[in-house]
Amino acid sequence: GDLFDEEKYFFCGVCDNVCGMIGRYKDGRIREIVANPADELGAQGSICVKGESAVNTLYDPDRLKYPMKRTNPEKGIDVDPGWVQITWDEAFETIGKKFKEAIDQYGPRTLLYIGRPKEKEKAVVQAVGTPNQVCHVDTCYLTHDLCWKVSWGAGKSWCMDLDKAKY
Repeated sequence: GDLFDEEKYFFCGVCDNVCGMIGRYKDGRIREIVANPADELGAQGSICVKGESAVNTLYDPDRLKYPMKRTNPEKGIDVDPGWVQITWDEAFETIGKKFKEAIDQYGPRTLLYIGRPKEKEKAVVQAVGTPNQVCHVDTCYLTHDLCWKVSWGAGKSWCMDLDKAKY
C-alpha cells in the first residue's frame, strides 16, 4: 500500500521562525515531517534538522502535556523536586501572581518577554508595562552576525563556504 495515507499542513514550533511543514501520516500517526515548499515566511521551503525531528518530541513518553508545580523548595542534583500536576487555571493564577509581585516590588522593567514582536506579543508586553522584549534573532542570530561583521567586515554569517564544506 501507500507509504502515507494523509498529509496535514502546519508550522514548526521548535524555534520562533515558524517554518511551514507538512506532516505525513500513516494510521493516524506522523511518520515523516518535510518542509512545505509554499512557505514564504519561515525558512522559505526548507526546514532544519530540529524541525524534521520535532516528531520525536511529539511522541516522547516524557513530554509534558499539562502544567506541573514544584512542591519541594530545596534544590540540588540529587533532590527530588516533587512535581505535581496542577490545572491550567492554577498555573495561570500562579504566573499572574508572580508577575504582580515582581511588578509591585521592582516595577515592570524587572520583567523580560522572550518572543518575536508580533501583535499578540506586543499586547502582552504593553499590558505588563515592560519595555524589555527579546527574541531568538536578538539572542542568537544578531550576536553571531555582529561577530562575523566585526571579524571579517561583511558577509552573511549563516552562509559560510558551503560549496567547499566537507560535512
